[in-house]
Amino acid sequence: MNGVVELDCDCKRERMNVMTREDLLEIINSLISQETKIPVENLTLAASFKDLGIDSLDVLKLAARFEREFNIKISTAELQKIETISDIVTRLGARITN
Repeated sequence: MNGVVELDCDCKRERMNVMTREDLLEIINSLISQETKIPVENLTLAASFKDLGIDSLDVLKLAARFEREFNIKISTAELQKIETISDIVTRLGARITN
């Protein structure tokens, strides 16, 4: 793909159940890039928010975007445990496929 994923908010659970980890990573990276203007090419599984220059306000904006796009709720406690893109993929992946 070209680095930008237009995610249909009506995709919900049916589509999420067949999503691979790689699909989820691509969508998450696209959403992060859209919200932060960081090029998708700079986003890796091991990349931490700190290393990417993403501050706490950006994290809150990202959480809100993930909640809208994936129709989930992310608690403050859960949000505080997310430090890398890998953390996001693991935690969201477990939530949206259950």
